Amino acid sequence: MFHKKKSMVEGQAKILQDAGPAGYTGMPGDPTAKTKYIVEVQPADGEPFRVETKAKVELVGFPVEGDMVRALYDPESHKVELQLEGDPRYDSKVRKAAQKARREELLHGGPPTHKSAVDEEIDTLNRLAQQAVEELQDAENRGAPQAELDELTQKVNDAIQRQEDLLTRMEDR
Repeated sequence: MFHKKKSMVEGQAKILQDAGPAGYTGMPGDPTAKTKYIVEVQPADGEPFRVETKAKVELVGFPVEGDMVRALYDPESHKVELQLEGDPRYDSKVRKAAQKARREELLHGGPPTHKSAVDEEIDTLNRLAQQAVEELQDAENRGAPQAELDELTQKVNDAIQRQEDLLTRMEDR
């Protein structure tokens, strides 16, 4: 009679080997091929298992040894279907859409491609303030003498004051 398709479980599969073409690959000029892969699937609950599976891949972007990909698998039969559609590494439609969006962003006033001198100064002051805070925390954790803690606290306050001064200068412009 008719058998209901067993429910597949989503998981991750590691590509262990590209085992080559899997029979007929399509029409001449078709940018896809059917390829066999040996994969290791790590179920959410249970031991990993290895199987050979077939997948339709694009010739310009296909999984290679070591890649982790989404997969559907049957926990009983260990049948595996690689889910490459929607993954920007392997789906040219997704890559093209991202390239188009990036092009539009650049053409219509997207984020600047380089930092201004003010942005660089802000980054430097933030980094210096963070370092001063970390030094103070380290000194507190190791039980440094109060004089050292006072000196480091002053260093933190100086870094914060420099940030505030920069913000004031920017507001005055």
